[in-house]
Amino acid sequence: MSTKVGVVLDDMLDLDFSKVNGLLLTDAEKIPPHIGLVSNGFYYSATANGTILDRKMTSVLDVIIKKKKKVLFASFDFKLDEEIIRKTFLEYGALVNGKTCLHPARMCVEKSTGLEFNVNFVFELLPLMQEQKLISSYHHFSLENHLSERYYKLPAYTKTDIVACIDRLKR
Repeated sequence: MSTKVGVVLDDMLDLDFSKVNGLLLTDAEKIPPHIGLVSNGFYYSATANGTILDRKMTSVLDVIIKKKKKVLFASFDFKLDEEIIRKTFLEYGALVNGKTCLHPARMCVEKSTGLEFNVNFVFELLPLMQEQKLISSYHHFSLENHLSERYYKLPAYTKTDIVACIDRLKR
């Protein structure tokens, strides 16, 4: 099963990341993808090894290009509050005891929009955000062969898939 999102426009390297906010799905083709937030040139993420705060998007993009990661970027049609992001990710911490990388990102979206999304997976969240007109556009890196008529199919996965992936990363 998969969820279709799009229209996926162009290569995300053409974006000026100092002026955009959005959700970055790294290893988008894998089950599960890794999810982080981008806000005004900085990247935020909860990982198996800790929290990433205020990482410059230029360095994130360097890694994406070097490792030829497949990435989907959902650009938001609203602003994220940097203090909310920092506080939310710091309080959430590393991915232990069943925590997921989507949760702090979703919490930041909810706090910034005043909306509540009762979902546990990015393949559930993005279509709901699209319905609410919170996503202005989708962009990609290295997903050309995964697009169908400019749409991307987000693979479905389970909480067990997430926990297994985090366990593998900790080894």
